Amino acid sequence: MLSSLVSLDHRIDFATRFLPELQDHVRTLPDAAAVAAWVDARLQPLGPDPRRLVQAGVAEFLRTTSLPPADATRVRAVFELES
Repeated sequence: MLSSLVSLDHRIDFATRFLPELQDHVRTLPDAAAVAAWVDARLQPLGPDPRRLVQAGVAEFLRTTSLPPADATRVRAVFELES
């Protein structure tokens, strides 16, 4: 679930490109701050506060995907999700 403010093109990008890229970056970047900086730059076309616009989609992704615990913790921190 993404915010209704997110266009169809950006929804497709989120599902097909952003989430796989997020998995790679959360594994390779050194810490949550670096992941957050990458996320903000990557989602910048969505406008101000892009993390909030995709927060529910990321939460659903975490519920349906098996990430290593440390990676999942970093993603939760970046998107301010509860454990």
